Amino acid sequence: HVVSENQRVREAVTALRRGDLVELGRLLLASHASLRDDYEVSCPELDAVVEICADGPEVYGARLTGAGFGGSALCLVESSAAARTRARLVEAFQGRFGQTPGVYECAVGDGAQVGSLT
Repeated sequence: HVVSENQRVREAVTALRRGDLVELGRLLLASHASLRDDYEVSCPELDAVVEICADGPEVYGARLTGAGFGGSALCLVESSAAARTRARLVEAFQGRFGQTPGVYECAVGDGAQVGSLT
């Protein structure tokens, strides 16, 4: 997993520089598959979140994040479809597991910037 993930990170940097969210999404899904199959740190609930999210046409990709074995998944979603994706995820997850997942929406920002101290 580590070797293939390093290559995916390099490819993700290239995709981000090009603004290619479709390619970035493909890399996220490949990363999740590797975490699940090669590194074996996923769980049924995380796999379901990724599967449910990835099934939507407005979702570019998804993967588990953090240490694995439960926790969180990152889903890269077209901003105009965030509410629909959330609703679809909550409904499908509740149907499978009988629990309501926590869903946190965030937006990409410009990141840290150098400012003036004067």
